[in-house]
Amino acid sequence: MRARVDRKKARSGNYGLKIGKVHVNETLTYSHLTMAGNRRQCVYNHAGRVVGHIEGDKFIKNIRGSIHILHSPPAIANDVFVIDQLVAAGVKTLQIHDKETGIVYRSRLKHYLEKKIAINRGHGPQLALAIKEWTREKEGD
Repeated sequence: MRARVDRKKARSGNYGLKIGKVHVNETLTYSHLTMAGNRRQCVYNHAGRVVGHIEGDKFIKNIRGSIHILHSPPAIANDVFVIDQLVAAGVKTLQIHDKETGIVYRSRLKHYLEKKIAINRGHGPQLALAIKEWTREKEGD
């Protein structure tokens, strides 16, 4: 279990660290037990906000497609900081839930990294994967 990090200090940039090729704040992850007793590790973006969690070797993230799915090119993006955390944690699968449409997007992290598109549209450096590269299914199927 990783120690908790004061998010206010992290947002102010008091924890400098280099992960991969990008200089970022301290790795902002911690574990806790869910109601079912499963271990869940929260994952934070570069600003210190929780963007998803890791369960086993799977990263799970909830989005609103109308806001978070890119239009040109049609893709789903994640912070480079988040991807570096996922690689360090040994994550193998990404699972993105679009809460507006009920569609679940899945991709292997290895595939994501092979087919990634590097972008920066004002929210820091991100890596995106085109919608056509994701496996899609309706929630509950």
